[in-house]
Amino acid sequence: MDPRNAVAQNLSGVALWQLGEAQDAATAFDAARNRGYLPGAANLASLYYDYGYERLAKQTATSLGDIKSLDLSSPELCPGVGHMLEELLGGGPR
Repeated sequence: MDPRNAVAQNLSGVALWQLGEAQDAATAFDAARNRGYLPGAANLASLYYDYGYERLAKQTATSLGDIKSLDLSSPELCPGVGHMLEELLGGGPR
């Protein structure tokens, strides 16, 4: 996988998280986020939130701009993203 491809890194993270490989998923999401890819930031924030790192989750969720504009039905997002947005940011996507 091309490490410069943020979409591939993010999708890899989604698959890894669903397989229970949280550390590897976090690494993949972080790589995508570092390339400015909003779904990667959202997924990383959701992973942090699921593990109890609420402050870090909120910082990550807001690091790239309007995360509330994401389409929650997208396969690029983990299922917990909507819940995390609701809890941390006071509402999910519109």
